Amino acid sequence: MFDIVVCHGPNDDNMLKLNIKYNSANVVDRKQFYVITYDPHLKLDDCIVIHESVFPFTVAEIKAASSDKRYGWYLQQLIKLYAHCIIPDLSEHYLVIDCDTLFLKPTTFLDENTVPLYNVGTEYHVPYFEHLKRVHPMFDKQIKESGICHHMMFSKTMLRELFSLVEEKNNMPFWKVMMKCIDPRHINYSGFSEYELYFTYILKFHKDKMKIRPLEWKNTSTLDLTSDQNYISYHHYFRR
Repeated sequence: MFDIVVCHGPNDDNMLKLNIKYNSANVVDRKQFYVITYDPHLKLDDCIVIHESVFPFTVAEIKAASSDKRYGWYLQQLIKLYAHCIIPDLSEHYLVIDCDTLFLKPTTFLDENTVPLYNVGTEYHVPYFEHLKRVHPMFDKQIKESGICHHMMFSKTMLRELFSLVEEKNNMPFWKVMMKCIDPRHINYSGFSEYELYFTYILKFHKDKMKIRPLEWKNTSTLDLTSDQNYISYHHYFRR
């Protein structure tokens, strides 16, 4: 069994309750549900709430290293990757689900041998892979599909390995490397992807410890809770 981790930002206030409702019901074999939030007053009955201020970087630091326009986007990516450092009793495998993503059908994330299962997408954003090569020259794209599909199963052991590899190569904390390696031309847009980073890493170094099993999903401009997809992602730019 494994835990769920959801990042709750200012754009997610109208999605959080739906996220908890649908993902609690449809993620098979989940244990604890953690919500990492910007809101110091947030209280939830059936989740453990953690404030983003306990992480080893501040909003001000991420803003100084990026831009007023996109600092929140970079911040939530780093929070997902650092959750294993912060949450004391987090399971070895933990499932990150974007706050705007809802599983509508019962869905498994570990096979019968407890091997993590991964979905794929079709996105190919060149700056993400240029960023990865600057983070570490061994991080090159492994397959034509993308790891960006709005959720991901992480392993604490593999994240520790990934952090060590990056920090030893660059001689600075992992989060500083991630920010430092953003191309200034893309810092106001999409400079890196936590999902492409981790997906690339496990495919290159731990391909025997993961399986790809495609799911039916879509990005949607309408909140269609009767969709026949395994899950939908209803992004904040559609909700404006």
